[in-house]
Amino acid sequence: MKYRIIVEKENEKLYVAYCPVMTDIRASGDTMSLALSNIKTEILCYLHDAEAEFEIVFDGRGTPGGRGNAGRQFDLRGIL
Repeated sequence: MKYRIIVEKENEKLYVAYCPVMTDIRASGDTMSLALSNIKTEILCYLHDAEAEFEIVFDGRGTPGGRGNAGRQFDLRGIL
């Protein structure tokens, strides 16, 4: 199954990642990579499913390239 992960930049030093269908699971990090790595760990522990796939969606505020990237997929090999 594929899960959508939303990443938001809260401030200059904090990214927050969450999965809308799993309301109790959130993770953060001081980099986008760390927030994504942390949310992946949280979700995989919750699901017990090593085959889960993830779609990453940025909020568009302060993410790479700015607002035009909301909803765009990025190459995240090595992050997830």
